[in-house]
Amino acid sequence: MTTGENIVAQTEAAANIISGQLFQGHATAIGRDVLRKNDELAVWINNHATAAEQTRALQAAQEDAWDDASMTEYDGLGQELGKVYLAGRLKNELPLNAKLLNIDDGLDGAFLDTGDYGKDLTLAKDTYFYPRPFVPTDANTAPTAGDAPACNPANINARDLASFRKGEPWATATGNLKIKRLATQDDTSGEFGKPSIKLDAEYGDWDMCSEPSFPSGHTADAYNVGITLATLLPEVAPYILARASESGNARVVLGVHYPLDVIGGRIIAEAGIAYRWSDPEFRKTVLLPARQELLSYIQEKTGKTVAQLVAEQKNYTNNPYGGEKMPGGSDQTVSDCASALRVYKERLTYGIPAATKTAKFEVPAGAENLLLTTYPSLTDKQRRAVLAMTASTTAGPLDSHAAGWARLDLAAAMSAAVTVGSNGQVTKVDATACQASVKRS
Repeated sequence: MTTGENIVAQTEAAANIISGQLFQGHATAIGRDVLRKNDELAVWINNHATAAEQTRALQAAQEDAWDDASMTEYDGLGQELGKVYLAGRLKNELPLNAKLLNIDDGLDGAFLDTGDYGKDLTLAKDTYFYPRPFVPTDANTAPTAGDAPACNPANINARDLASFRKGEPWATATGNLKIKRLATQDDTSGEFGKPSIKLDAEYGDWDMCSEPSFPSGHTADAYNVGITLATLLPEVAPYILARASESGNARVVLGVHYPLDVIGGRIIAEAGIAYRWSDPEFRKTVLLPARQELLSYIQEKTGKTVAQLVAEQKNYTNNPYGGEKMPGGSDQTVSDCASALRVYKERLTYGIPAATKTAKFEVPAGAENLLLTTYPSLTDKQRRAVLAMTASTTAGPLDSHAAGWARLDLAAAMSAAVTVGSNGQVTKVDATACQASVKRS
């Protein structure tokens, strides 16, 4: 399904680049620093991911094989809650959730057409037409054995980027980024309901080597799932959103996307899911029934509430780089709620500088509806205030205008301690609380 709102979202995500601020067939003077940092981080993440993280990235890439991207993110719900959720999905005991989240035909999962160069990505991909990180810059690079003939670097290359890649430590002398292709693996774990499957990043497929990188459709799918689950179960929002950010980052681990692509995919998903929650009829007939189905199922299977499970269980953790810190950033290790919030926030920009000066941040229309289940007692105006007060104060590389999605920090907003004054104004928001609450003074 395509809507005007979706096109607005993807256009905003690409605005600085489509308008020619960063790239006009070659890097602009403004864009050089941004795109250079984009390259540096793409190579570093690909080169430093642990073996375990590489396997998780390959699993996430096989979303069609698993039938549903929401399967691989189940562990973001925590050890017990995630186990119950995954079992319910595999046993078809959560039909409303399956109908909502499935990426092939789900009402949220397939709301944005991101698959196979989907129409909700076409504008950005065709206009930007930026080559993937693993695609050689040098047209004279020898073809990789086994790749489709059409992927020959003489035909598919990034030669327009050679001027700012040559001489950089993350590139070869001819300008090729030092991306390592991940070897295929056989997944025999049966974790997602299938006994065995080949995990393959498909570097040599024509669809992969030729399709432009920006924005990332897999990332949009990952955040579709993560944001939707966070609205259904806001008690676990910091963890499931951090898990969604890991799924987006997995595309960089594989070497098939850059951080900018991932940021763009997140923005698209935020706008799309907000559109769904802003539709009263869809909310009443689809979202809230799916939420109730999931809550009832969890209570039936565990005898506990979501809040109890989150307090007692081992929650989502992740150590993608074995403790090594990214250039200009952290090691992005998630060990508790505070670190989940920190990692989610860091991945809003990846530390990539803003290309241009941006206007004062304004919460985009409809975004407040993403907080309906988190703060049911607040008004729309108050929920907008929470989003504004938890938003990133740092302008990112895709901040195109004031009323945008790029700075929204949903993980912080969905787990904040909110104080409302006697006049109805939100007077304080503790974005580090890790548990949503409302206090009236």
